[in-house]
Amino acid sequence: MLPPLHTVRVRDANLSYVDVGTCERVLLVVHGYCGGIRDFAPQLDALAQLGRTVVFDQRGHGRSSHTGRARDYTLERLTDDLEAFVDALALGPLDLMGHSMGGMIAQRFALRRPGSVRSLLLMNTSPRAVALEQPSGLRGELSSWLRMLGLGRHIDALKRRLGREVGGIPEHVDPVAFEALRREICRAPDLSAKLSAVSCPTLALTGEHDALLAEGMRDLSTAIVGARFEVLAGAAHSPQLETPEAWLACVRSHLQAVR
Repeated sequence: MLPPLHTVRVRDANLSYVDVGTCERVLLVVHGYCGGIRDFAPQLDALAQLGRTVVFDQRGHGRSSHTGRARDYTLERLTDDLEAFVDALALGPLDLMGHSMGGMIAQRFALRRPGSVRSLLLMNTSPRAVALEQPSGLRGELSSWLRMLGLGRHIDALKRRLGREVGGIPEHVDPVAFEALRREICRAPDLSAKLSAVSCPTLALTGEHDALLAEGMRDLSTAIVGARFEVLAGAAHSPQLETPEAWLACVRSHLQAVR
């Protein structure tokens, strides 16, 4: 069961979020493509023990606004949302966690607003485009993309943990966002050269079976000076669900070191 949901108006969208734990400094979690608050629901109690944690549904996902307009679903627009969300709730300076597409957005935010980010936790993401090409004859088949990400053997477990199907366009995702954000991920510019400007402590965390993002994660950890790179055994694209204890230990270690 999720904690109570809150809603805040940012720019032209309503964003739903949960806010748990207490601490002057916040851990803000940005979920990935076709994800949502529920992707981190099993870990919310444990994260709350580490301090205040805020997780929100990005526009086009969950109970946040579904606009049905492709122009609203770009990495830059989602970064605009993140910036407005942080300002609306007066969250910064903060520890920022981004998973998958959320990690791409977190990188952009850190480059835009370095003074707002005390540390970064970048999970299973990339500094550049990822080839999530449309599988032939399987239009809208999310499970095929999950297999591309190294999640094939984890799909049934994800269904049980998330309480929803992972095939087809998920009911909690705006169908326009589903396709527009896939295209965005496929053509994202390479930020590697710019990431040398990131000076905050950074944890780059991935799973050993996330083959699609393995090279990008290695390059990301090299591009950010001093970044700590961790590969979790037995995990693929969603370590917080696949190897939760090992994932939480890495997150705890990082937060204890930077706070």
